[in-house]
Formats: sequence, C-alpha cells, structure tokens
Amino acid sequence: HRRQWQGRKVTPEHLRPRFRDHLVRSVTTMVRTGDAQLTAYRLDGETVAVDLTLLSQRLAGGYLYGADPALRERKADVATMLLRTAFALAAEDGRETLSLLRGTEPYKSHWRPDTVVNQRLLLSTRRTAPLLWLRTAHATARTQAATWLHAHRAKPPTRD
Repeated sequence: HRRQWQGRKVTPEHLRPRFRDHLVRSVTTMVRTGDAQLTAYRLDGETVAVDLTLLSQRLAGGYLYGADPALRERKADVATMLLRTAFALAAEDGRETLSLLRGTEPYKSHWRPDTVVNQRLLLSTRRTAPLLWLRTAHATARTQAATWLHAHRAKPPTRD
C-alpha cells in the first residue's frame, strides 16, 4: 500500500504505525472468524499485491489494497484483478452484494456500479457488544432529542 501511493496523494493516517498496528490486530481476528479475507497476489514467487475484503452474511466489500507500481508498468489491470477475486468471494457463499465501499475513485465508475448512500456499519465481539449498543442508543437518543427540540422550539410571539 505504501509503495503504491509513493509520490501521490494518500490518506496520511494510512501511513502511520498506529493504522498498521490496528490493521494487524483487527484483520488477524476478522480473518480467523471469517469476517474478512486477505488475498496475496504473487508473480514469479514475489508478492505484488495484497487485498483485504470484508465479509458479512450478504456482502463482500473491497476495503483496502496495495499493489506494486511495477504492475502498471507491466500493463496489469489491477482493478479487474481485485474485483474478480472479490466477486468470487461474494458468489462463493451466496452473498447478494459486492460492494466497492465508500469513495468515488475513478476506477469504480468504470464498472457502472449502483450508487448507494453510505451507512455506518459497526462491528463488535460478543464481549464489546453491550458497549456498542450503549453507544448506539446514546447517539440515537441525542439525534431524537435534537429533532424534537428543533420541532418544538417556541416561536416568537407575533404582533397584531
């Protein structure tokens, strides 16, 4: 991923050690539980690309990938390579949706995808689920309270 973005604009967080450490921790668990698949692409025994696909019961979603810039020089169509694998993952277990996830990167429009409004998906383990429910309930309550307040604010009196 780092080599792929060398000399180009990249999300700075993706280059920080804490992001790498987060990925190592979370992806290890997600792959073990079947919530993700990490695919390495090799050419002549050397890893030239890696792709992380997130998996749910109904969806396979391409989350993050890295490809050696040398693949472009060899005229490899990296997007097709990644999507072919993601499509196979989606079809393999009868998932209904292959998602390119968030972002409007130009390569995505080539495939004429259906644009869908982004929604937040929060994942947790059984141990952390109660905390997630509490956090979600708190956010929902705040939104509902703000909506109610906005709708019921006293209007200034009118003069006749």
